[in-house]
Amino acid sequence: MRVLFLSRREADAWRQLALDTKADPSIDWAPVIVGPLKGKAAYNLFHSAFERAAEAEETAPPPVSTEVFKAWLDHAPENDRALFILATAIYCALHPDRPIVDYKGREVVTALVEREIARLRNTSDGVGLGTEALSQLLAFAAIRSGMDRETIDSLANTSGLNVDFPTWSEIVEKIGPTSWLTDDGVVAPEPDILAACLVVEVFRRNATAAPDWLWAAIEDDIYGHLGTLGRLSYDAEVILGLCERALEDIAQGATDSTLSAWLRDAVAGNPERCDTIESAIRDPRIEGGLLPTAITVWQTLLESTSDQYRQADLWNNLSNHTGMHGNVLQVLKASRESVKAIRRLTKSNPARYEPDLAGSLNNLSNRLITTSDPQGALDAIREAVEIYGRLAAASPAR
Repeated sequence: MRVLFLSRREADAWRQLALDTKADPSIDWAPVIVGPLKGKAAYNLFHSAFERAAEAEETAPPPVSTEVFKAWLDHAPENDRALFILATAIYCALHPDRPIVDYKGREVVTALVEREIARLRNTSDGVGLGTEALSQLLAFAAIRSGMDRETIDSLANTSGLNVDFPTWSEIVEKIGPTSWLTDDGVVAPEPDILAACLVVEVFRRNATAAPDWLWAAIEDDIYGHLGTLGRLSYDAEVILGLCERALEDIAQGATDSTLSAWLRDAVAGNPERCDTIESAIRDPRIEGGLLPTAITVWQTLLESTSDQYRQADLWNNLSNHTGMHGNVLQVLKASRESVKAIRRLTKSNPARYEPDLAGSLNNLSNRLITTSDPQGALDAIREAVEIYGRLAAASPAR
């Protein structure tokens, strides 16, 4: 039996886990890249979905020729993604009067989600649950990969959270069986890219509450839900380009309204929340959408601690994550502050802190290389090597 693992992350991100679990010898590390769909394969997918969607919706759209489809495929670089092809086929069946070449794949996904939100709002309003109840319920379920009845009741009764959905018993009483309502709770909307768009569009309707909603959705299982949130953030801001739209909104006076910004705002200036999330974001290779949050966590904790060793650790983490964010000057400042903090501790207790000083010097050397300061990098790494050399001579086994 062979198992194919699907991941948004590069293979190197999984190597340590493979080593830790002794699975490395069994793994073929050659990646199988999921590429774009072209030619006949792309058209066959479109045509099949187009016919089935038209049948399901009882519409009669005119046929789409291979020439027209190819013109759409070439209209935008992202249109050759299988999911965008599928979404566009459904959209064409729903709107037979609109020319296919008028829109891009990412715009179609957003349009389908907006259509679904409108349907949810009408349904919710019609049964007396409140206009936003069902769309909010599905948005929370997307972040949590589903939501059980106990969690629904807990969130509905949380003071100050101001969500619009009611308790589980009232939902069941008024809605009845649906494709996303089970005996145990609410199923997460799929696929991820549609779920990501749904969360952003629903939370934007109450952007001031969005940070607290996001925190309430993940706080009982930070490790589990943060991974899902990272994927949703990537899909919303990178694949769908909703971050670009948010920047346009900000230019017109709106607040920053992306998943990554809301999570950042949820922890900013709140040491208690930062302590809760800290262990889950220590990995220097975390999802790109979580970087603003990680940077904010380290900055907030630095302001709330006077412990020098703790400060050195926080400066080092800040350096790692700021480096991924691309701010060279801030990275260099964080690395230097980490070295300064550890150096002060080393003077009072060399045996305890010299290994940490060498590690911080090594990181500083790497940062100085990226700022085109080879002499500074060489000085830092020479000091690190000198320390490591003395420690190795004194304790080779260690």
